[in-house]
Amino acid sequence: MEELEQETQAIPVRYAAVWQRVLAYLIDGLILSFPSLIILVVCNYIFDIAPDSRLFDQIQNVSSVVITVLYFSLLETSSLRGTFGKQAMNLYTADMYGQAITYRQAFIRNCIRSASYLILIYGTFAFTESFSFESLTNQNSEWYTANLFFTILNILDYSGAISTRYRQTIHDYVAGTVVLRR
Repeated sequence: MEELEQETQAIPVRYAAVWQRVLAYLIDGLILSFPSLIILVVCNYIFDIAPDSRLFDQIQNVSSVVITVLYFSLLETSSLRGTFGKQAMNLYTADMYGQAITYRQAFIRNCIRSASYLILIYGTFAFTESFSFESLTNQNSEWYTANLFFTILNILDYSGAISTRYRQTIHDYVAGTVVLRR
């Protein structure tokens, strides 16, 4: 009887720390920079689209989101249960019961995360004349205000990974997922 009780005891859950998640994401960002470089070369040299054109920016933005969502969703639902960055940090994505997540959960999770980053990056340009590199050099008080606002939104998103019981960000909460240590 004691053996059975020992076998059914709960395994302690080890949630990932924010610094582990950030490092994993940075590793994944490095990996994802290679497809972006390929898109740059294809657009510029094969289709003769200038890197400073609006069309190039749109192609780059859309393809980056698609590649990122697919990369994270496919790897998080694979037998690895996480991206290469998460693997390097000994992390994995699970549902609220510690089980593998579904593709639907991964897709929702990563679409929300991508939207969060798009708001941070491209939302800062909302009060400038255009979405080009010139707006970076013509930074005015509206640009700084917008940048501060969207930075605070993203900090609030990731503050959940510090302050909530299950260390969930908004995209984790909506998808019903957690990031755990192995």
